[in-house]
Amino acid sequence: WGWDPKENGALLIVLWNAFILHARWDKMVGDVGTSILAIIGNIVTAWSWFGVNELRAGLHSYGFTEGRLFALGLFIASQLLIVAIALILRMTNKDSNNGLSATA
Repeated sequence: WGWDPKENGALLIVLWNAFILHARWDKMVGDVGTSILAIIGNIVTAWSWFGVNELRAGLHSYGFTEGRLFALGLFIASQLLIVAIALILRMTNKDSNNGLSATA
């Protein structure tokens, strides 16, 4: 292990997925939380795969994705937008269901 950026990126992916699993198993998050964490995992994976090449350092920086930082930024922004929409919908659904009670 040489603390190369690609190796660190791979470690980030493993740690993030372990975090998702443990958060789910320990009931720290439910279905929606797990989904949001998985979407954030897309960002972690994309950065680990493409973003570290922009650092131009390390053994595994091949340079085939140089100049793709704008596209990576758009992808990250799209994923964050999905998370924001999910959170807004979740909050509005909670607010609209607060006054309702199940009747038989």
